[in-house]
Amino acid sequence: GIDANTQDYGLDEISQATEEIMNMMEKMDGIKPSSAARSCRDLKMEYPTAPDGVYWIDPDWGSHGNAFQARCNFARKETCVKSPTFNLTKNNKDEEFVYEDEVQMNCLRLLSSSIRQLVTYHCKNSMAFDGKESITLVGENEININMNSPSKYRPKIIHDDCKILDNEWHKTIFEIHTQQKQRLPIINASPFDKGSNKEYLIEAGEVCFVW
Repeated sequence: GIDANTQDYGLDEISQATEEIMNMMEKMDGIKPSSAARSCRDLKMEYPTAPDGVYWIDPDWGSHGNAFQARCNFARKETCVKSPTFNLTKNNKDEEFVYEDEVQMNCLRLLSSSIRQLVTYHCKNSMAFDGKESITLVGENEININMNSPSKYRPKIIHDDCKILDNEWHKTIFEIHTQQKQRLPIINASPFDKGSNKEYLIEAGEVCFVW
């Protein structure tokens, strides 16, 4: 049988672990990695008066060793994450955007109803959309998204000055907002209007998980 000392030790261990979990839950203020909240939604539920801003979050709610910073927009009910490496490609380079830990991003998807992201095409004599062709955005699930995609997947153009071909820099801004949560974030983009005297840079905006 189990003697009293062993049994007490086991109960003490469980009690201590429970206390640590409760303390962690009580301190989900997002001020530092060790007190990371699971998401901006959880933070707002625990601290209703918390202002918009950058907080530490840990969507998989593990050891906090992979906690990261996100921008909380409570009015729009968004947890917004940006690429930790870079968000703007080099001139005329098609580079892949890298985001946070894949497990963490998947947990954010599960906690969200939809996702949105802005992608900005900075251009010099290079069009983003000519009425027929457009730049192609490549999502997390490696499915292409462009202006010829079905209407429910098609990006929305919210600003388009790249049609101005005057040897000056301009920009076109695309917005993708989808409930098909594996389509975001955008990991790459392929321009169609390339050639001599044409330049471009691609900027990946924050990925905002809407609850």
